[in-house]
Amino acid sequence: MEDINLYDLAFAFTRRPEVTDANVATGMCPDDTVLVELAGGQVAVFNVQDEYPAVILGTLYADADGIREHDPLESIHHDFEGEGDYGDGVDDLIAQCAEALGR
Repeated sequence: MEDINLYDLAFAFTRRPEVTDANVATGMCPDDTVLVELAGGQVAVFNVQDEYPAVILGTLYADADGIREHDPLESIHHDFEGEGDYGDGVDDLIAQCAEALGR
């Protein structure tokens, strides 16, 4: 995969049972952000880097208030280079979130 489609990525997150909601958050900075709400109330924010359009960098927060307070729990990432779909990458990102939460 050369360039990540944020809408396809958000849709792939919604197919996971650990995720209650995922969408492209156009009001956040930068605008290339996917906001993922996890079943335990945690929130993960994922961005595509301009220089590396196949890499997702993410930050896990304890809750939505943590985003406003900039109090992250963990930084996570996945390189989608060479992958044909979002399945394995989303699985990896969810696993990294679970690990950071001690699950």
